Amino acid sequence: MIIKKSCGRSKPFAPKKTAVCPNPAARLKHQINRKDTTEKISFLYCPAKLAAETGVQEGIMLVLLHHWITINQEKRRNYYDGTWWTYNSLKELERLLPFWTRSQIRTILESLIKNEFLVKGCFNKWAADRTAWYALSKSGQQLIDRTARRKPEQPFAYSQRRMNCDF
Repeated sequence: MIIKKSCGRSKPFAPKKTAVCPNPAARLKHQINRKDTTEKISFLYCPAKLAAETGVQEGIMLVLLHHWITINQEKRRNYYDGTWWTYNSLKELERLLPFWTRSQIRTILESLIKNEFLVKGCFNKWAADRTAWYALSKSGQQLIDRTARRKPEQPFAYSQRRMNCDF
C-alpha cells in the first residue's frame, strides 16, 4: 500500500486493479468493440445532382448504403434473391452517424423506400433479430450510376523531378 500525501494529511492509496481477460483474442475483440466507430467514417459526401433529385440527407444515406453494398459485392457476401444487400440496425446507424437521431435515420430510410430508391428485406437467421437489410432498387442503382459514380480517371501523375526548395 502506498501512502499518498495531499492537503497536509496522509491517506492510504492503492492502485486500481484492472480486470485482465486471459484470452488474447477475446481481449482484442473487447478493445475493438470499445473503440468509437465514428472514426471509421472519415467523411460523407452527396453529389449535387443526387441531392437535387433526392434531398441532401437521403443522398448521403444512399451513397453510404451503396458503398456498403459495393463492399459486400466485392467480398462476395450477402447475396440473396438475385441482389446484393447490406444490413444494419437503427441503433448501430445512430452510433455510426452521430449527427442524426434515430428518428431522423428512420425517416430518411422510409423516404428512400417510399420513393423506390431502396428495398428493405429481412434475411436474419433468428426470428427475434430485427436488423433490417437494405438493397438498391433498379431506380436507385440507375440514380447512383447517373449522378454519383464518376468515370475512371487517369491516376494523378506525380513529377519524378525533385523540387529545389532553398529557404
